[in-house]
Amino acid sequence: MSQVEKTKYFSKICDFLENYIDFPQMNLPSVKDLIELPEPYLDNPKLLERDHIEQIALSLRNFWGLGEEPITNIVFLLEKNGFIMTSLATDTEKIDAFSQRQMVRNKERYIIVLGDGKQSASRRQFDTAHELGHMVLHNWNTDFNDIYLEEHRLIEQQADAFAGAFLLPRDAFKKDLHYPNNLSFYIELKKKWKVSIQAMIVRAFHLEIINYNQYTYLMKQMNQKGLRKKEPLDDILAVPQPILISKAVEMLLDNNILKPRDIIEANGFKLSQDMVEYLLNLKKGMLNEKSEKVSMESLLHFKEFENESNGR
Repeated sequence: MSQVEKTKYFSKICDFLENYIDFPQMNLPSVKDLIELPEPYLDNPKLLERDHIEQIALSLRNFWGLGEEPITNIVFLLEKNGFIMTSLATDTEKIDAFSQRQMVRNKERYIIVLGDGKQSASRRQFDTAHELGHMVLHNWNTDFNDIYLEEHRLIEQQADAFAGAFLLPRDAFKKDLHYPNNLSFYIELKKKWKVSIQAMIVRAFHLEIINYNQYTYLMKQMNQKGLRKKEPLDDILAVPQPILISKAVEMLLDNNILKPRDIIEANGFKLSQDMVEYLLNLKKGMLNEKSEKVSMESLLHFKEFENESNGR
């Protein structure tokens, strides 16, 4: 099943669940609510500059009350603000995540699908922030398949720039960069910011804390140490997972509002139990039909005797 089909089924099942559950309302302001820009800038990525993206990322942080503190779990942050998220296999390893905007019941719904490959926590953080960048910065009426390669590269670079600015706010990150030319120091920063060493080096370069020669030196060091494929802490930091939909299903089942079969057959879909559990990020077997267990104790009862007075 293609990623498009899986996303369609996932969305339809979410529609069904929404008949019974009030999910968090979408809480994403438009760019014009975050920063003052002339109208042409909002529709033309070529006019959007890095400074604009910095301001937009910081304004969104302030809008969500994040200040300049590290974001330990961006997946939970987005779910809390109305995004619908899941983790699925994408059509190719080159796709780490993708997003869609849908109109459902006259309301906007933003879906982010995260690749379920062997991702690290820091990669999951950045991929999610990258998709958020697309949703904030770019016109969703545009079919990305119809744009020129050069423009496609530009919007990908802008989404990356947004992710860096959102996860590593300029002033706070600058204060932490005491030893920007020391590769080992970035490992300590990773513990705090939950962002990859490579992304932090790129961010330091864009903030002009290190120059191009220092940037290339650090990247060569990463290559020599084999850190481009697997970084320190990647096997320690927990990978953020979507939990909103699985929690909704758990609530509906635990309170006997729905039975597992109702969810499997939602909207008349002919999907296997395994596929539905996979689409919704449920634990395997969560949609098993629970047989009625009758304990022997429930079948046996003590007789009630009246106290008889025998006159003794």
